[in-house]
Amino acid sequence: MRGAVGVPPPAKGGGIWEGRDGQQRQTEEADVSPQLLEVERKAVRLPPKDREILAERLIQSLDEVPLTDVEEAWVKEAERRFAAWRRGERKGIPAARALRQIRKELGL
Repeated sequence: MRGAVGVPPPAKGGGIWEGRDGQQRQTEEADVSPQLLEVERKAVRLPPKDREILAERLIQSLDEVPLTDVEEAWVKEAERRFAAWRRGERKGIPAARALRQIRKELGL
């Protein structure tokens, strides 16, 4: 599966691969521990469903990392806005319109 979208090559020697978001990633053997290289080598050979389950479990484990003060403030703000929307105090806008506005404000 080397070179497949969303599947990194085995880390031995590093390499460039494309993530599911279309962004290129680069791994270097020197960037990671030998244990990670071994786990990665085995994991990329798992059947797709097993890789999916493993990925979900790894992502869930990241949720246990405490949020920074800034991240915590954004979570509270998002929850406040969502609650206001659910109470009917705020209206949503279509995603395409929101993205146009963001691009315009960023000058993109």
